[in-house]
Amino acid sequence: MFNVEAIWTGTIVRGAMRWFSILAGAIGLAFVALMIVGDSGEGAAFGAIGHGGAERMIVYPAMMWMMAFGGFLLSSAGSDGARRQI
Repeated sequence: MFNVEAIWTGTIVRGAMRWFSILAGAIGLAFVALMIVGDSGEGAAFGAIGHGGAERMIVYPAMMWMMAFGGFLLSSAGSDGARRQI
């Protein structure tokens, strides 16, 4: 669900974080679809990265997005502590 959350967050935020959120979520969801195809009997669908590599590609974009989004949220407060508009 983190991939769906990344895409949903991309509809709220602005700037580069918007595009990174949508891209990270889309990559993760694409690999979820690949896992569905591969686990339904088409083992060749995984290609060179194999089953484990496909599993990691579901999680890695979401983990990178969570780190980037955390930094984005930390940077959204000004030096006076006032919240800037996201």
